[in-house]
Amino acid sequence: MKKTDIAYMAGLFDGEGTVGIQKQKSKTSKAGYTYVMRVRLAISDRWIIEWFRMAWGGNVHFRKPSKIGWLTIWAWQVNGNNAIDFLTAIKPYAILKQSQIEVALRFQERRWKKVIRGRHKTEEELALDEVDKILCFELKHNQLVRG
Repeated sequence: MKKTDIAYMAGLFDGEGTVGIQKQKSKTSKAGYTYVMRVRLAISDRWIIEWFRMAWGGNVHFRKPSKIGWLTIWAWQVNGNNAIDFLTAIKPYAILKQSQIEVALRFQERRWKKVIRGRHKTEEELALDEVDKILCFELKHNQLVRG
């Protein structure tokens, strides 16, 4: 992919995308929950959303307008390790989401370095995941100063 395409995608994502860490129920986790990194872009232009899916994988969903005159919203989403290539590629071009991307990549790297089949996360590991989840949320809502 051309650098100009990646830079353009980074600009779209910087303005309209979200990157975060979500806590979700898990039947296989001893704690009863786990954390997942999610990357999402939602806009009214289906072609842009399909372009992201073709380039980076993931899933496409849509939401019909809830009021007359509103547009259908198309959303692209990619989770976990599948989002690493995308975030790594756009990181040099991102401005607003630079800190969120760094937190998400750190989370995912730590998460997969520690995964051993059949081993449950320690309380300390779960606490670090929760800290990253909160940090991503705070950065998204501009409650922390970006460096």
